[in-house]
Amino acid sequence: MTEFKAFEPSVEVLGDVVLSVVHAMGAFKGLALQILDRHGISEPQQHLWYPQQAWLDAFATLAEEVGPSTVSQIGRQIPRQANYRPGLHSVDAVLLELDEAYKSTHRGGEAGSYSFRPTGLRSGFVICQTPYPCDFERGLLSALATRFASCESLVDLQHEAPPGQCKKHGHTSCDYHLRW
Repeated sequence: MTEFKAFEPSVEVLGDVVLSVVHAMGAFKGLALQILDRHGISEPQQHLWYPQQAWLDAFATLAEEVGPSTVSQIGRQIPRQANYRPGLHSVDAVLLELDEAYKSTHRGGEAGSYSFRPTGLRSGFVICQTPYPCDFERGLLSALATRFASCESLVDLQHEAPPGQCKKHGHTSCDYHLRW
C-alpha cells in the first residue's frame, strides 16, 4: 500500500471529497479541475461517486505540480469545510470519529482506515492506513487538532515511523504521535 494506489479497484470516493480538495486549492481551482478532467473526472458534483483510483491519479498529478508543502496545506484546509456533528468539542472526540467520517465518503471495498489511541490527557497515536499522501494527512491531522484544541494549546505532530517506513516508501501506513 503506497500513496496514490487504491487498495481495491472497486472503491469509489464521494464527490464531496473531491470538491473539498478543489475548493482548498483557492486561486488554483482551475488547475485542479483541469487535472481532474484529464483523469476522467469532469465537473465533479457533490453526492456523486467517482472511481477512487481516477481520483488518486488526479491527486498524484496535482501533488507533482504543486509540491509537498502545498499538499500539506490542502490537508489543513479540509477541516475548515467539514460538517461536524453537534457536540463534538475535543481533539480526542474528532480523532475517534475520523475513521467513521472517512468510511462514509468511500465505498465499494477496502478503502483504508484511520485509528486513534489516546496516550495521555492531551496526546495520542494516529495510524493512517489510506492511499492518501502522507503530506496531506499531516496537514489534515494538524488542522483537526488545532481546530478542536483549547485556544492556548500548541499542536505538535511527529511522524513516528523509522526512516523508510512511510507510505512515501511503500509502507502500509504512516503513524503519528500528536500532542496538543
